[in-house]
Amino acid sequence: MCENVESLPEIAAILVLAGTLALGGCADEKAAPAVAAPTVSVIIVESGRLPLTSELSGRTTPYRIAEIRPRVSA
Repeated sequence: MCENVESLPEIAAILVLAGTLALGGCADEKAAPAVAAPTVSVIIVESGRLPLTSELSGRTTPYRIAEIRPRVSA
């Protein structure tokens, strides 16, 4: 294969630089038209106290079921 392995990083750096320069020359000569600034809304932040509440909905299920039966039949 390659007899001089130590020069591989230098060759790779030269190839990356050459590729970057080659692709940098591919830019269009036409300038994009200027875009107007978008309309934005602004909210003023005010400090104040808010109540912290949590409403949790759900069902409960038993983890153990006990059957209660009478000892004497009537």
